Amino acid sequence: MFCHAYFMAKTEVIARVLEGDRLECEITAPENRKLTLSGSTSDVEPSAKGSLALKKNPALIHNAWAFAKFTYQKVNLPTKDEQRSAEKSATISFGEQLVEADLLRCQQHAQRADVFVTLGTSLGVYPVAALPEIAVRRGASLVVCNAEPTPFDTLASVRSDLPLGTLLPAVADRFGIPDPNSRI
Repeated sequence: MFCHAYFMAKTEVIARVLEGDRLECEITAPENRKLTLSGSTSDVEPSAKGSLALKKNPALIHNAWAFAKFTYQKVNLPTKDEQRSAEKSATISFGEQLVEADLLRCQQHAQRADVFVTLGTSLGVYPVAALPEIAVRRGASLVVCNAEPTPFDTLASVRSDLPLGTLLPAVADRFGIPDPNSRI
């Protein structure tokens, strides 16, 4: 089995599941720079062979290896009860590494989504920007709510550039969702 993705500025990643729990991940960056990652699903850091410039990019290696592990685990999607128990609030600031387990869980949720909604994001920072594509590829409808255009606008079933402070209260009102800030 293999999966194919594009990360950051035309960098191609192909992940392959080999025998047992062995994985291989080929990265091809602009100027034909190549790096091959290999290891097992339990490896935090894979072995890397190839372009020295790409070896010096820990975020790329981390994200590509997380993608390879996701490829391996994608046949074992969580149940709806497991999804609900896994939901939590978390914030990742720009420049911080994503927690690998969180990224894998997000990718699994995207695969199961009937509707994928994006709010206030340019959808330009990977690997998270790949989530809408995963959902759409699996048949989900995409809703994009952002003041500026995004690369996914043409895939969206619904597109809004209204300010979120205007849009979200209107949606909540339409569906009878009470304002959590109102006093009873």
